[in-house]
Amino acid sequence: MMHAQQKIILPLLIVTLCVATFAGLIIYRLTTGDQRPPIELVQDESYFPDFYISEEKVYIRCTLALQSSSDQDERVLIRGFFPDDVTLGLLQEQELYAWTLDEQVNQFFIPANGQVELSVVFVGEYAGHPQKSNRLLPPKIEIDIH
Repeated sequence: MMHAQQKIILPLLIVTLCVATFAGLIIYRLTTGDQRPPIELVQDESYFPDFYISEEKVYIRCTLALQSSSDQDERVLIRGFFPDDVTLGLLQEQELYAWTLDEQVNQFFIPANGQVELSVVFVGEYAGHPQKSNRLLPPKIEIDIH
């Protein structure tokens, strides 16, 4: 009699563990959802055309393609990080904010569920060495929603 109960308990235990694991995975997916940020840089459509130095400031022009998966229009600040250009002696600080090319605005409008191409300029203090470390986008770009 005891042996028959053990035959029933073991499959019930296995089924219970499988159901609990499956339920845990579903709950995890529902609570974490899609972890992509609502606005992302489209790396292969973004590029660095040039930079120049004027009046002790460095101007690094970039064209950035941003893709929004947000259901609403957003305003964003964009920060680029240029550690190699600090090491080389072009810039005094590595973290720079993006501005419009006329340097009037540093917040950018991103339409809901769309893609936009922005011409921006990162502006920083000149450190004395008139050479950029490479012709690439900054290794890290952060997009802050406001």
